Amino acid sequence: MVVNGREDGPVLNISAGCHGDDGMGSDTGRSLIGIAAQQPDRLVHVTSVTDGKGGMPALGERLSPEDIDAAVTYVRLAFVQEDEMNELPRTGASDWIIGLG
Repeated sequence: MVVNGREDGPVLNISAGCHGDDGMGSDTGRSLIGIAAQQPDRLVHVTSVTDGKGGMPALGERLSPEDIDAAVTYVRLAFVQEDEMNELPRTGASDWIIGLG
């Protein structure tokens, strides 16, 4: 995995420690699968990572705002439930990608 141009950087090491390498969760961290659908407001997600929430520790003093932003972006895009794929907003990008084939 690459976040902010760094493979297996500090953000992923911290996240995998609690949420599992596959994002499926563990005894110490919830599953990240479908997190964007469960929390549609991206700012709330960034704030939760920065300030902590529930059992999740605050990472704002350990990670830069750029690393937190990159991690939230990655998690929200990488851990999408399969049934959510059809509900993503149409941007026209899929038409462009299909047109390349």
